Amino acid sequence: MILLEDLKLADNRLKCLPKNIGNLKNLENLDLYYNRLKSLPTKFCELDNLEQLNLYANKLKSVPKALKSLKKIEFISLDGNDIIKEQIEILKNELPNCEVTFERKVLIIHRVSF
Repeated sequence: MILLEDLKLADNRLKCLPKNIGNLKNLENLDLYYNRLKSLPTKFCELDNLEQLNLYANKLKSVPKALKSLKKIEFISLDGNDIIKEQIEILKNELPNCEVTFERKVLIIHRVSF
């Protein structure tokens, strides 16, 4: 599990992540969209190889501090969270080599099976 590079935990109604997620040292891509995350664990900043992070449509009200410590991050989606735009601008300035996307209100479409 420590050698894991891609992890998709989307659309699972997660309210929190395990505190030891920072042990996934080789993780490069993490999809956490359509969950109910309000924060990220402190150890999240230990994901030294994380390049892509999707936090689309969660319950974040502020930019998690751990994001500013991600050394290799290239892309973060914070769309669909209730974060004030000024915090997004600060994050963009602190991570100049990272593309940060953010739209507070997004259209959420759920699949319906017939």
